[in-house]
Amino acid sequence: MSLRMAATTLLHSKSYLGGRYRHLRRQLPSYAAAIKAMARYLAVLVYRILTHGEAWVDRGAAKFDQRRAGLELANLNSRAKAKGFKLVPIPEPPRSRPIERRAWNMRCTRAGS
Repeated sequence: MSLRMAATTLLHSKSYLGGRYRHLRRQLPSYAAAIKAMARYLAVLVYRILTHGEAWVDRGAAKFDQRRAGLELANLNSRAKAKGFKLVPIPEPPRSRPIERRAWNMRCTRAGS
């Protein structure tokens, strides 16, 4: 029960565990399934720490998201290759300079005045 409560608090966490939990919420069919899966993952971490003395180092949510994006891209490439396609990245458009805001001193007059 306490591991489930701990799993639900990871929704807004900026840690590796928070990134993993948000990914599970997107992938699994229900939030309850994501909570149960995350609670199991936490239980495995606690077990490893207590039995083997392994230290757990938080790598951050950005690291998890970066790794996940790499895996998704590799999966997409292999699926495209299996169907005879090749993925080509779209180049980013060059960034334009910000528009300068100038104060124009203009008078509004009516036509014929």
